[in-house]
Amino acid sequence: MAQHAIIATSVSGKITYFNPAASRLLGYTAAEVVGKHTPIIFHESGGIAAWLKDNPGSNPFLCLVQHCAPDVAAGSEIIYVRKDGRRIPVMLTVSKVRDPQGQLQGYMGIALELSANKRQQHLYETFFSLGHEMLCVCGPQGKLLRVNLAFENLLGYAVRDLEGTNIFAKIHADDLEATKLVMANLGRGEVVSRFNNRWLHRDGSYRTIRWNAAASADGFYYATGWDVTDEQQQSDSKDQNALFEKQLIGIVSHDLRSPVSAILMSAESIGRLGGLSQRAERSLKRISGAAQRAERMIHDLLDFTQARLGGGLRVHPAPVNINEVAQQVMEEIQLVHPEREITFSPCDAAEVRVDGDRIAQVLGNLLANAVHYSPKDSPVDLSIDKRNDALCLEVHNGGDPIPAHLLPRLFKPLHRGANGLGSLQASAGRSVGLGLYIVDQAVKAHGGVISVESTPEAGTTFSVVLPQHAPASKHLQN
Repeated sequence: MAQHAIIATSVSGKITYFNPAASRLLGYTAAEVVGKHTPIIFHESGGIAAWLKDNPGSNPFLCLVQHCAPDVAAGSEIIYVRKDGRRIPVMLTVSKVRDPQGQLQGYMGIALELSANKRQQHLYETFFSLGHEMLCVCGPQGKLLRVNLAFENLLGYAVRDLEGTNIFAKIHADDLEATKLVMANLGRGEVVSRFNNRWLHRDGSYRTIRWNAAASADGFYYATGWDVTDEQQQSDSKDQNALFEKQLIGIVSHDLRSPVSAILMSAESIGRLGGLSQRAERSLKRISGAAQRAERMIHDLLDFTQARLGGGLRVHPAPVNINEVAQQVMEEIQLVHPEREITFSPCDAAEVRVDGDRIAQVLGNLLANAVHYSPKDSPVDLSIDKRNDALCLEVHNGGDPIPAHLLPRLFKPLHRGANGLGSLQASAGRSVGLGLYIVDQAVKAHGGVISVESTPEAGTTFSVVLPQHAPASKHLQN
């Protein structure tokens, strides 16, 4: 402890011991300070004022003791003022001195001068000890020269077991080449951010670490990293889901469309032969109806996969008579439900530029839902109007409202409610929970918006607002 300045005081703060190192550090002799002063004379007035500001009315010496107590920090970096006025940075720790009975007898302060190099080393050590993220320094060949405690907490190895080892021994074999490439880029002066690789845990599993790193001119690498294993697993799960959806496109377009088309054509051929019994004709109609429903579900699935993976539903706007489109859709729904009353209020100026097939798809879904989820003795109303250069389409039905908890996710894909009224995603003849999602995507692809209002008093109204002239060959970017 020869290089440490040691100053002991009484309980009140009067200096009782002042060792030779303290004399060399501060320029005072022991005779000048022992029994005459408190250690406050070695401190800057500004620092004392700051301590008193946090503890107004306190004894300056006791503020010093509290500020530098070992239970507060491993030491406090402060400035001592020598007798000749020179300022000296030191690391100071103040401890209590007690007698064998535990009674407080005074205080002892131990100070170590911080030269420029020592101060930098102290800052370096503090940085590594306080960092919550993984911090490391690597040599030119990948040898771990310094790691912090976060490595131990995350990977399960003691710091001493990691320091001196090569990083390539802990990195997943599939990530080695990418890691070496990144290190080569760092060596050329590049700064790397958000680079992921997998590190071996002591239990044999791997943790995914995301790194920000840079290299010094002498070939040493400095990096900070954090654990993104859970985030990466979620990302991998999304990738797997996307792959499944891509595979679904192939299944639907090749493996399902062909047999369903064969069933429909065969049913039509058998029907044209004639001579069937009434029972056989009823069976043939059921076969045709089931195949047509399957074909509609296939179209929905194809639209869904295109919307999710192909950048959105494609629309090809052209001049159309919107009243004629709506009238045709209404008549098709009426054929399926001849017992229901469906009213239509056409638009005065019917010529618009939209994708007629997509708008028919929108109206078909909304009308089918309205018929399916409203009382049989109530009408379903379809109206088209132009307001402020916008085309407005509304489908209204009476009956119970849509449950409030379903409204925020009504247009989400593959979502269906727990009961009939909640299952608004599935129109008549569809059961894959995509109807309203596809409606929403088709409307957005036209640059429009869709909304819904549903109350016990007014019933349910789906409102679609479209620009009168949709951009050509547009598709929605998801």
